[in-house]
Amino acid sequence: MLDDPARAPHPAALTAGEADRRKALLARLQDELAACGVRSVLAGRQILRLRGGRHAQPPLPGDPQLHVLGTGHCQVITTDGRNYQLPRCRHPAGDPGGAARCILLADQDHEDAASRVPGDEDGQTGGRVRVIGAGERALRRLLEDGVI
Repeated sequence: MLDDPARAPHPAALTAGEADRRKALLARLQDELAACGVRSVLAGRQILRLRGGRHAQPPLPGDPQLHVLGTGHCQVITTDGRNYQLPRCRHPAGDPGGAARCILLADQDHEDAASRVPGDEDGQTGGRVRVIGAGERALRRLLEDGVI
């Protein structure tokens, strides 16, 4: 999870064409996830260049991200143009359906791990633990407010 800014990778500047190509690959994955009933948000990114001069520098296109809103967490997916960079593995960009299945399986694994209260091996409490990071809360709030 990238809720910790210290662990976030440094953004790489791309050409406009490469950024558009990567957005298109992520949009194909987004369509596959939508067909499975999974909500996601495609975020184009820009890198701002700060200079001390009078003229502002135009922003550079950055690496786009697909934020997949799961049951209790948010997965951030990127692509290098050949592979989707999933949280736990890489998957060929030519197979968005297979990548969607990997994301759904990872989401199911996360849900299974969080579904039991510690010490509830006998099933008596019947409770569920739901962990939501700050990033997912912010995305959900933006979706509910109609911003995205």
